[in-house]
Amino acid sequence: LSDSGHTRSSGQWRPATTRLTPVSPRRFISSVAWLRQHDCQQALVPTIDDAFRRRLDASHLLDDGILSPDGLAVVLDEIELGHALALRRRREQILGSVIAKLQAAGCTCSPADDWCVVVRGLSGRSGLFWVTPRRPEPRDFHSLSRHHDRVKNDSGLDDLHSSVVHEAGRLPADQQNLLDWLSGISGKSLATVATCSV
Repeated sequence: LSDSGHTRSSGQWRPATTRLTPVSPRRFISSVAWLRQHDCQQALVPTIDDAFRRRLDASHLLDDGILSPDGLAVVLDEIELGHALALRRRREQILGSVIAKLQAAGCTCSPADDWCVVVRGLSGRSGLFWVTPRRPEPRDFHSLSRHHDRVKNDSGLDDLHSSVVHEAGRLPADQQNLLDWLSGISGKSLATVATCSV
């Protein structure tokens, strides 16, 4: 893929012209341009490690060097899979950091679900921490509330403090205000790895 968003024809660069290709019901790619087959061997973007390249073969390109529908489908599948794996790794890292921090403080941690952990502190207090790899959203509070009710009923923990944990940095003021409001009405807090405690 050219890093300028143009294709090359007769030694000249020209704007890409590939039209709408469905990606999902709500998202479309408006234009995708690829270097011609012989250029792909000579004009690789040097900052990308070979381990992260996905090479295409001749069957993925049309005669004018543009991606075929099948070739575009291959690329989109790779992008979707790569994004999903990166989000999973990020979530695992945050969850691991939460557990390590709380265990270092003398707490015991038990998995409650895929991305939840139940924590019991030395003081006798208990907490439930739901991890999100993105900026926190209302759906995170909804998921946490469902897990909170289930864990509370299953474990008999009456004083169960619950938090949505993120590492997204500073949030926009309007989003922060919405999440603070949700926190207030739900009784669930917003936390980062550094502020997790029971």
